[in-house]
Amino acid sequence: MARCELWRLAGALGGAVAAGALALLAGCGSSTSSTPDAAGAGGGEAGPWTEPVLDGGGGVPNPPNGADLCPPGVCNYQTGTGCGPDGGAGACVPMEGTAGGLAPACIQPGPVQRGAPCSAYADCAAGLVCAGGACHKLCCGRDWTGCPAGQSCFGTFVVTLRDGSLASSGADLCLPLSACDPLNPSSCQAAGQQCVIVDPTGSTACMSPGAGTAGRPCPCQGGYLCVASACRRLCKAVPGGGEPSCPTGEGRCVHFDRDPSGVGECTLP
Repeated sequence: MARCELWRLAGALGGAVAAGALALLAGCGSSTSSTPDAAGAGGGEAGPWTEPVLDGGGGVPNPPNGADLCPPGVCNYQTGTGCGPDGGAGACVPMEGTAGGLAPACIQPGPVQRGAPCSAYADCAAGLVCAGGACHKLCCGRDWTGCPAGQSCFGTFVVTLRDGSLASSGADLCLPLSACDPLNPSSCQAAGQQCVIVDPTGSTACMSPGAGTAGRPCPCQGGYLCVASACRRLCKAVPGGGEPSCPTGEGRCVHFDRDPSGVGECTLP
């Protein structure tokens, strides 16, 4: 995974430090790259074009099987299977072992519900984990179907170990979506955040952007989408076109099934 900005949270649990760090960056772990481009979308011409392609197809890919993509262990981060009456306490969280490293472990859950403030794993209710100062549901493999309505699986969850180093938990976090405008990245109100597309269903959220622009490696700035590990400019895909449009050399504006309504990608033939 490309380097992401981290929000760190440290909390004590059972005498050990169980610290969660929430990593959010535009284009990190993008799941859009598996969707093929529409063949011949640019018509084989050099451009520029003023009329966008409004139906580039491509389909929305099937979601990954997040539960199967979670790290093996006594319980499953996404489903919570393995914890509960027959498997110990009711919350499955990544814990550091005595010999180091992270593994799924069951702990006694607390009363704090999803989205509410927390300071340690044990604060959160079953099925949730404390990360970035709030309780979130865990998911794996960017499986957006493993998240509740209004959220998607796009927050990479890393943990601060006792020695201060960071380790990947192998899990992601379900985070809130936003009705922000990906063609206007500054439509997010929080400082330092931009509106980006976060999953192949066209869902959008406000998050810290990457640095990639057209043709550059992901993660991407707002106003771009990570496709096949490179950033692609977003454009206005409505009859007659509009701004933002595709500059000469970046192809034609094509709306794919993975894009929000009215949004396209500058696509070379």
